[in-house]
Amino acid sequence: MYSGRHQGHHHGRGRKQRRDWNAGNVVFVVLLLVAGFVLLDIASLHEGTIILGGASNVGRVTLQDPRTTPDIRRSPAEVDIVRQEPLGPPEGSSNGGWSLDSGEEDAGPETSTERHPKSEGEHSTTADVKTTESTKRGAPPARTGSSKQAASRGSEKREDDRIKVDRLTARLSSTKVVLGKERTVTNSRLTCGGSHTVQWRSYRELRDSFIDKNKLYRHLPPKSVSLLDFAKAVDESPCFKSHRYNYKHNNCTFVPPAEEQGANQQAELCAVVGNGGRLRQEFHQDAIDSADIVIRFNQGVTQGFEKHVGTKSTIRMYNGPYISPKQPGEITIAQIREMAIRAWVKQAQKHEQEHLAFMFDPDFICHAWDWVDRKGEKPSSGLVGIILSLRLCKHTNVYGFQFDEYFNTSIRPHYYNWERPKPGRENVHPFAEEKRLYKMLEKEGRLTLF
Repeated sequence: MYSGRHQGHHHGRGRKQRRDWNAGNVVFVVLLLVAGFVLLDIASLHEGTIILGGASNVGRVTLQDPRTTPDIRRSPAEVDIVRQEPLGPPEGSSNGGWSLDSGEEDAGPETSTERHPKSEGEHSTTADVKTTESTKRGAPPARTGSSKQAASRGSEKREDDRIKVDRLTARLSSTKVVLGKERTVTNSRLTCGGSHTVQWRSYRELRDSFIDKNKLYRHLPPKSVSLLDFAKAVDESPCFKSHRYNYKHNNCTFVPPAEEQGANQQAELCAVVGNGGRLRQEFHQDAIDSADIVIRFNQGVTQGFEKHVGTKSTIRMYNGPYISPKQPGEITIAQIREMAIRAWVKQAQKHEQEHLAFMFDPDFICHAWDWVDRKGEKPSSGLVGIILSLRLCKHTNVYGFQFDEYFNTSIRPHYYNWERPKPGRENVHPFAEEKRLYKMLEKEGRLTLF
């Protein structure tokens, strides 16, 4: 048994050992902190650059922040390219520097290999290192991983675009343009039915818009027709030589062609004429009038603006239930997406067999939307017109499409008036995707933008 004195003595020794141990622990932690600060100071020396080697062989190694450095997976062959490089140019070289900027954007296979001096305060993101034997022999510096990846992504994107255009073009050749009676009597579903683009879900719902189906059938052709054959027949007929819009007033009988357009039947050149106000400063009469097919939109008149937009008009597209042409011999096609079909039929009844009026097959509008991957609520009339031209012609010239100016309040929206588009319209149509599509088609040689 321990006495109280011995117990107090042992308790005193325990407290002293704990105090000694705690003091040692504090010293150890302080040393770790000091070592950490020393390492941080070394890493931040010369703003992230550590000087290595003696006076005869000085090089730099750049430490990159993993939060801002792209995650680039380099192959062993690529890693082998990066060696220690002397700060100065190789002996006998006239080049003032050999650093390779990994932030350089690759412009494709024909990108220049010229290196420009860095601006003041700009720091390299890649080590200035010793060149390999192949570089010493005069071989050009290898691309970094990031520029190779950018070039690869760009090449893959262009190839994907080409595949997409080929696939959609093949489908377009078999897509019916004009709505015929034979389609409305089927129960086929519409490929984009139930959307803002086409509200009917099927052709059955379309014909059920009428209690008396014959009201609809009487104003539709038996089947989809060839607009090329129609345009040719109109051009050759004496019925449309007068300055009257209604050929019935000429005491003339016009027999329309009944055949559908063949898959490979195309004219040489289409002109798609938009309504952009910029056309007031441009002069395209000769080019537009020399086209085989001229497509116009809505209220885009020619009278008074002939030197700007030409005089010829083959097809007029309406974004609504309208049928009347703006000049003799025009074929009108209405984009009908919903119950406005009743108003179109009412107009057709009023002008019974007086005009050359058709409706787009709703699935053709769906197909046009597919060209922009169904972005936005619905395709613009301009996009539908351009897809129509790709069906009708081998090449298309596009005029008066002002993508970036249409909603600018200081710029004329239309060449014929100042009517401003409704607020929010820019959020309805996928204008950015449509513009990218037109640029891609231009690169592919399918159309030319003026």
